[in-house]
Amino acid sequence: MHVLPPDDEAAGVPELSGAARVRPAPLMPRPPASMLPPPPVAAPSAPAPPIAAPSAGAGSAATVPATTAAPRPGSWIRRGARRLPTSWILTSAGAVLLASTAAFGGLAEVTGPAPAELALGEPAHGADLTMTVRSVRLVAEAPPGTGVFADAAAGEQVLLVQVDVVNEFTAPRFSTSLTEQGVSVDGITVEGVPGKPVISRADDGTVAPRLQPGVPAPLTLAWVVPGDALTPGEEVVVTLPTATRQTGEAVLHGDYWTDPRPIAHVRAPLEQGSA
Repeated sequence: MHVLPPDDEAAGVPELSGAARVRPAPLMPRPPASMLPPPPVAAPSAPAPPIAAPSAGAGSAATVPATTAAPRPGSWIRRGARRLPTSWILTSAGAVLLASTAAFGGLAEVTGPAPAELALGEPAHGADLTMTVRSVRLVAEAPPGTGVFADAAAGEQVLLVQVDVVNEFTAPRFSTSLTEQGVSVDGITVEGVPGKPVISRADDGTVAPRLQPGVPAPLTLAWVVPGDALTPGEEVVVTLPTATRQTGEAVLHGDYWTDPRPIAHVRAPLEQGSA
């Protein structure tokens, strides 16, 4: 507000008693359009509300959901498979495999080569041993040092198999196995005769001798049999074994041979011998 100067009184402007004399301020000139700020940008409008469709009942309305893309074919299968535990999937796959093989006779047993047919004096190689059967005899009394004793009153006899053995492994090993499932020279069997033999050296009578690498050892394998179990002159079948070498690191230490299987059959006539 502006107070009138005293010279206005002289110009004849009437004086207002009890109040100040005022006059409006002069108007400012309008700036050019180039200097004016740009007009405000309008905010985006809110989305339109969902369209209400009439429901089955009179006077009521139902909201129509927004349109969504249709699921791809098989997507529900993939989602379900991701939620299944892996163990279930592997078990189911195994069951399908067994069911499919059952239609063709099931899983066939894997067999190795047939045992070789040998005669006396022919060597066989198995379980890191070279074994050569020399003779098969039936005696009434075992010779000293064999470690077996027959009861003559009960009619028992002793079956003796002479075998030359060479240890092909790089370290000494026992001629008898350390476990029931182990295999060594005592893995040699005679058809119709149960049990493992007692092993001794034929030259000095040492029972269960150790076999040195590369050194031939003449061994005697002895079984006590009933008097009517075998008949001199008949053919007997001696089975020579092979096995898989393992290296023990927990309960058993060192090298041992297990998983026995026949490598050769030696057919020989049973001789009647004396002690």
